Amino acid sequence: METRYPIRKADGKDFAGPDEVLALLRNEKHGQWLAGNNGMWHGGIHISRNAAPQAVISAESPEGAIPIQCIAQGEIVAWRIQQEYHQQPYGEAVEGEEPVMLQNSSAFVLVRSVHKPDDNPATWLTFYTLYMHLAPLSCFPKMKMFQVTQQGNGLSMRRYSGAEEPGQLAPDSSGRLRAGDKVVVTEEITFMLRSKKRDLAGRTPPDVPSPFGLAQKVKDGVPQGEKFWTSALPQYVAPLGDKYAYLPDWMAKAVESGSLDAVVIPPEPVAIRAGEAIGFLARDDAPGRGSAVLSDWFMHIEVLSNDANMPAFLNNTGHLTKGTMYLEVQGNQPLYYCEEKGDKKTFTVMDVTTSTDAGNLLRRDDASPFKDDAGITWYKLRPHTWMKQDAVKEIIQHDLKALRFTPLQQEPAKDFQQSLGEQWLGKAFSFIGGAIHPERALESQELSEYYPQIAKVLDANGDGKMSSTELDLYRSAVLQGLRNRNEEVEMLLRRLIVKHESEWYGKSAHPRWQTLLASLPKDGQDYVKKWIDNHEWMSQVPALAKDEALWHFHPVEFLSGLTSKTKITKEMLRKIWVNTALVSDSILESMAAELSESFDLANINTYNRIYHFFGQVFQEVGPSMTLEENFYYRPGVLMDKFSYYTYKEKEAKEDGYIPNVQKPNSRNIANKAYAERVRNGKFESGDGWKYRGRGMKQLTFRGNYRDFSAYHQKTWGEFVDFETNPELLLETRYAVRSALYFWDRNELYKIADKGTTKKESYAITAKVNLHDDHYEDRYRNLTNFMDKGVFDELF
Repeated sequence: METRYPIRKADGKDFAGPDEVLALLRNEKHGQWLAGNNGMWHGGIHISRNAAPQAVISAESPEGAIPIQCIAQGEIVAWRIQQEYHQQPYGEAVEGEEPVMLQNSSAFVLVRSVHKPDDNPATWLTFYTLYMHLAPLSCFPKMKMFQVTQQGNGLSMRRYSGAEEPGQLAPDSSGRLRAGDKVVVTEEITFMLRSKKRDLAGRTPPDVPSPFGLAQKVKDGVPQGEKFWTSALPQYVAPLGDKYAYLPDWMAKAVESGSLDAVVIPPEPVAIRAGEAIGFLARDDAPGRGSAVLSDWFMHIEVLSNDANMPAFLNNTGHLTKGTMYLEVQGNQPLYYCEEKGDKKTFTVMDVTTSTDAGNLLRRDDASPFKDDAGITWYKLRPHTWMKQDAVKEIIQHDLKALRFTPLQQEPAKDFQQSLGEQWLGKAFSFIGGAIHPERALESQELSEYYPQIAKVLDANGDGKMSSTELDLYRSAVLQGLRNRNEEVEMLLRRLIVKHESEWYGKSAHPRWQTLLASLPKDGQDYVKKWIDNHEWMSQVPALAKDEALWHFHPVEFLSGLTSKTKITKEMLRKIWVNTALVSDSILESMAAELSESFDLANINTYNRIYHFFGQVFQEVGPSMTLEENFYYRPGVLMDKFSYYTYKEKEAKEDGYIPNVQKPNSRNIANKAYAERVRNGKFESGDGWKYRGRGMKQLTFRGNYRDFSAYHQKTWGEFVDFETNPELLLETRYAVRSALYFWDRNELYKIADKGTTKKESYAITAKVNLHDDHYEDRYRNLTNFMDKGVFDELF
């Protein structure tokens, strides 16, 4: 399953692994997993400015804001978008003063995901991700937006320096807009245009004043790229009115559908991918001393499920054997020092054991598995420190229970004020006490004794729950137990899966809120009642509209456990490119590494998708892995390997092509064949040759090179100008990524999902190269690779 972390780095790049993200979450001031600072149940996490300071947006200065991103691919099934923050008075106003007004947001979006690691429904799990407290629309800037008309196709993008003056000649062109392009305009000016026509007497008419706008292109709702001047004449750019900029795609569609400040169930779910923008942190006010207001910006994220298959899912009852393999380090096993000389490894036993690493879980591939001449497999624990195969236990990623994901079921929660005194807590502490490896360190030994003891103390009468008196007495000990900074304890806590009632079901009149409300001072009761009522949504969403407990998962820990990278190997690719004289091992190793790292990003993560992808790629680059397009000529037709352009024999001779006499000029063939297609210029521009096919997909045309640059920045977090430097696609990394871009942008995976018959293969070929005469060859590649079972071991 495709997943992402909810936050990104300050430079917009994704975190490499969960440790950095979890370290940031550890420093959140409130909204911790399992318990909030208010001493009540908390089934999610908070992302605030502590972890993601760049995830705050304002209408006055939106530049540089980085949204919270979707953490699991799926479908949006419900939302509530606010126009403005809720403004609520707190307490009674002092005579002669304004009442204290507190702001908060109840805007949310709910994503439904289905994890399908196999065709067997017993292996599936349906879950929901809730993003609560989204910034309202008033936080987004409004800009004048225009769309280029058909008449405006080819409209000049004129250079902007900041020194332009009204009435001067219009600046030189630096590019062209195409019909359908959207732009925002932030400033208007009048430039003079020179007339290209002359009157009957041969005189040039005077310059003509014309309106221009300072514009930026709009992509995914965000103004992007350099600013430029362009014509503001309505026949060329049609006004779309004032539109919100920086809105996530899903939110822009939701706004267009109307219905603000209310729970909306879309007629058709809205598809969303992991990594796509969800929204920005909302401001949340709390009363301070006197009339002070304490403000913070945060978002609450939950992963929850009402899938009856959940307990079986944890136990891998579908008996999945393919996927990421983990190693659990066993205690008190010998460690070995490894001396490496070239490919040879020599292992010498050390006088230490694995005791301090007991219970650690690590990915098998990260442990650099090495099989020696005697058939013994060795794993690297640290630089120069290795273990024998006997020192580890292998666990498939689908056996989540063995990886210590542990379900705890709670009796119906009748009183949220007493939620840390419920049965799940005693079970949690008992489990942690038994799961800790005491041999790791003195602290571990103490904690293995402490947790069972506190569980026993908290349930003095043996009924499985604490009384309100016991909870008040031991509340600090409970919170300390839930927030212990011991590495192993933290991991065990994050892997608890608790079935508990949700705080988002039932308004303030619900019985579970009455003790809490009664405990508040009178001036706070009205505020909290209204807050609860404003934020309730679950009863209005049919799939979750029952007053029942739901499984709650730690959003980062759980989804990290579901993620499985498709690992392509050199050996797999060698079954396709079989001739070692034509394609070297080093090339295949480089491609395998890049494909493994990036496949999930481009939706090539199922059996059908991967075979269709390679059936097409092999036809593009051939058995010798040719990453640059070759041209040839035959009478009447200008040919490359994948497309054609028909012309008359007379035109060929004018271009210097004399059949059977003179070798064709490849540069002119490309310029002729590709002129004025997909943002290419005319024959004379040389664009046909400059943007000829390159890479594993033989990416062609200026427009595709330009779009690939933007896609590359969004997907891999690095801007590379392929339009200016098209030859970069001959490098392995970019050759691979360009093919992934074309596959993903054209949503070829949707066709692949329908099957692996000739019908689907032909439909994909029509998208890849409509005029190709190798439809049958591409289908033959597909069936040949499936018959060989090239990638079967991945699935």
